[in-house]
Amino acid sequence: MTAGTTYTYAVRAVDAAGNFSAFGGNLNVSTLAPASPVDTDPPSAPTAPAASQVTATSLTLSWGASSDNTGVVRYEVYRNGTTLLGSTAQTFLVLTGLTANTTYSLTVKAFDAAGNASVASITVVVSTAAAPAKPVTPVTPVPDTTAPSVPAGLAASNVASTSLTVSWTASTDNVGVVAYKVYRDGALVGSTNVTSFTLTGLTASTSYAIAVRAVDAAANASAASAALNVSTGSATPPTGPTGGYPVSVIGPVEIISWAPATAYPGVPYRYRVGVIGGQAPYTYSVVTAPSGVTIAASTGELSWTAPASAATPVSIKLRATDSLGAAVDQTFSVQVTSSGFYFVSPTGNDSTGTGTLASPWKTIAHALTKGATGDTLYVRGGSYTGGFDFVAGKITRIVGYPGDAMPAIDLNFTNINPRSSRTWVEGLEIFNFSHHGFHVDGSQSDLVFRRNHMHHLYDPSQSENPSFIFFADNQYYDRIIIQDNIFHDLFDRGSGLHGDTTANYHGGASVMYNVRSALVENNEVWAIDGPCFKDKDNGQRNTFRGNYFHDCASGAIHLASQYTQDRIEVSWNVLIGGVSIGQQPGYIRDIDIRHNTLLGSIEFGCVVGDPNSKNFIVRDNILVPDNFFAYASINCKFPDNTLDLSSQNKTLSAEGRFDYNLVDSSYAHVFGYGWYATNLDWSTWRTTYGKDAHSKKTTAQLTSVSLKDYRPKATSAACGAASDGRAMGALACAP
Repeated sequence: MTAGTTYTYAVRAVDAAGNFSAFGGNLNVSTLAPASPVDTDPPSAPTAPAASQVTATSLTLSWGASSDNTGVVRYEVYRNGTTLLGSTAQTFLVLTGLTANTTYSLTVKAFDAAGNASVASITVVVSTAAAPAKPVTPVTPVPDTTAPSVPAGLAASNVASTSLTVSWTASTDNVGVVAYKVYRDGALVGSTNVTSFTLTGLTASTSYAIAVRAVDAAANASAASAALNVSTGSATPPTGPTGGYPVSVIGPVEIISWAPATAYPGVPYRYRVGVIGGQAPYTYSVVTAPSGVTIAASTGELSWTAPASAATPVSIKLRATDSLGAAVDQTFSVQVTSSGFYFVSPTGNDSTGTGTLASPWKTIAHALTKGATGDTLYVRGGSYTGGFDFVAGKITRIVGYPGDAMPAIDLNFTNINPRSSRTWVEGLEIFNFSHHGFHVDGSQSDLVFRRNHMHHLYDPSQSENPSFIFFADNQYYDRIIIQDNIFHDLFDRGSGLHGDTTANYHGGASVMYNVRSALVENNEVWAIDGPCFKDKDNGQRNTFRGNYFHDCASGAIHLASQYTQDRIEVSWNVLIGGVSIGQQPGYIRDIDIRHNTLLGSIEFGCVVGDPNSKNFIVRDNILVPDNFFAYASINCKFPDNTLDLSSQNKTLSAEGRFDYNLVDSSYAHVFGYGWYATNLDWSTWRTTYGKDAHSKKTTAQLTSVSLKDYRPKATSAACGAASDGRAMGALACAP
């Protein structure tokens, strides 16, 4: 048969004889048509897709038609190649329900009736428009009646004879501070939108009260800040010393102190800059720092209350500028953290406490066995009894808790041994020491003793240099800070305590062997069985500045020299009892005794006669007698008991430089030598030996010695007469 053909069929019967019946009905049957082939060919890819009529939530996508062997039946649109957005039989599609301000990557595929899909078209990237702004419902403004907070932390810098700069901590406001108004003695002098202001046109040597108010955009003004009292400089600013004197035997201005690297959250952070070299006094300023960091312009005392937290360390940059304009910067980082801080309290418990602020330990001795080098122990206010000692590798910084009363620690006649460099002791009252209070022994440097009150030390030995802070004679110690402390009542064997009446006078608030680059500043010392302070031997680049030493058994400062004293500055001190230099074998050189007010003599020992001794300077001082001489030289004796005159001869030579001093007229003689057997009067001292050529011998006119007011009166000859143009002595002239 043939496919697709119709056939007709009929049937008749036949018997054995060959007889046929008639045909029955016809049957028509058609064979099937031949089978069609299967379609597997996909359409071509849609071409050139493009977007139009793009809005925030819709767009129209169009493209070029695809071709197919049987025909394209639909197109599908995809986002990012996978997400179907819609389909159409047309060559365009309107996409709706899109997201505003969003990027879409769109492709198109074509499909035929057999379901064959083309490859995707090229991608077209379309961004919907931004959503239209919502209509704003007008709001009736509420008047701002809240005043800003009061400006705080006023500080002065760049103080000159006719100008100064005042700065403060920013105020806060519910809307925002727009200006600060600055007042001088109650009168408005200007405004600024930053936290500093320079006042000009001032009068030299005049005190001004400066206050600041903060103002917001609604003209609400804060209350005035606490007044900052600032005095301008003299009309003739200080200059470098005349007469060929060095600015400093120490060298250029240098910061030797270090700042703590951590601050406890919410607790005041304290640090005072320690400066040597250059020409004091210095001016201190903050160059860069977080909000709230302030520094006292005249003392370098930095204060800042750490925030509750800080993810990264804050950076602080400070500047110290000497009186000639030479400056040095110090930059350091502080991390706010509770890690590395521990606490003790009289109400704490060593057994159950955890050493935290909420659960302190009870004893300092227990606490100092904890932590690690560099960690801090805060001592809460109250009374403590019993000795303690530092432990190697444990806590190295012990500080009275800021805001509490100074902790009172009774050592019960024991001593304390720092074990590592960077030991820091601050804000503690410590008493009843034995022998060497803090016994420093072992090449330790960068030690800090600040704002402590140390008193009552008893030493039963005969000549072992009892002291509250002792540096042993077996190592060298660098960059030592002894600052803002009070020391008194140190009993050597001559005290009569425990029936002992043997006088020795070997003590000192501190006895320093081999200390280099030390700063002893702004301490008060009295009632010491020996000199108030003793730099025993091998001192180098040490500075004694701004101290008040009085009522000690053997004078104020003793610079001994078993080997040497080299580049030592004694400046801006009030010294009751005078200064003694070089009483032991050795030599001295580059010793600068300047700008001190002395009730007593400056005495040179026989060591001055050593061939290596040279350049000892005495200038810009006020000397008021408690003896027969302003200056003295003690000669050594030869074995046959005759005098070795080399000491007095060296003092009288060009190596002894005396000038710009005020020698009170009540001195009977100016210079005594030998064993005080010979003396020189003022005329011989000046004309024969050329000493004190610009000095004055007259009444010092101190304000009130009996009331311990050692300022020269305004009529004193000391005023403005020093080699640097300032007043002679340690203190400015009284108004």
